Formats: sequence, structure tokens, C-alpha cells
Amino acid sequence: MKDKILVIGGYGQVGQHVCIELMKIFPERVFAGGRNIQKAISFSNETNRSVKPFKIDIYDTGSFHEILNDITLVIMCLSPHKSDFALYCIEIILTILIFHHLIKYLQKLNCLKIELLLLKQFVS
Repeated sequence: MKDKILVIGGYGQVGQHVCIELMKIFPERVFAGGRNIQKAISFSNETNRSVKPFKIDIYDTGSFHEILNDITLVIMCLSPHKSDFALYCIEIILTILIFHHLIKYLQKLNCLKIELLLLKQFVS
């Protein structure tokens, strides 16, 4: 079933906040993704495994196809220097939200909570 939410950069400064807010609304469906699986596991442990670790290298174009099978939503919490991953998500009609250069806005979590409530209506 396609019901997972993947937060790219989910164990980073911005991504952690996004994951924590999402896990409150979508328990057991949020995955913190990135190249460093140890960081993802460490963050997962900090959330009592409510956020799951997910290894993905958005610069390895050969890995996208199978990795994204169960993903319904991708949230980018970094600014990639290549657009291949975002273009692939668009190509397969996967919903992608790109949060880059939004640290100052995400510090105001009230705004984020409103956006997440709207997102809940979209994903549910």
C-alpha cells in the first residue's frame, strides 16, 4: 500500500521538525531519509522509532525506481544541487513538496502546524 511519507533530509535541522510534526498526524507513516543511515537511525531512536529511518541517495538516479514504490509523498528539506530526484518524482506523479531555504519560516512551528493540517486533508 502506498501510504508512506518520506522526508528527504529528515534527520537534519529542518527535517527533524517536519518529521516530528508529521508523526503526530500520521503515526507509523513518516520516514526520515538521506544518505547517512546511521543519522537516520539515531534520529529514529530519538523519536522512540515513531519516525522510521530510510536510506536514499537522491543523487543515485538508478536507485529511485524500487525505493519509492510505497511512498505517496516526498518532502524535500534540503537544497539539492541536481534536480534529477525531484523531476523523477514529478514524472511518476508522486506528490513532492520542496522545503528549501525555509529555516526561518519553519522556526515558527505554528505556521508549520497549519500547513501540516492542510496536508493531512490532502494525504488522507
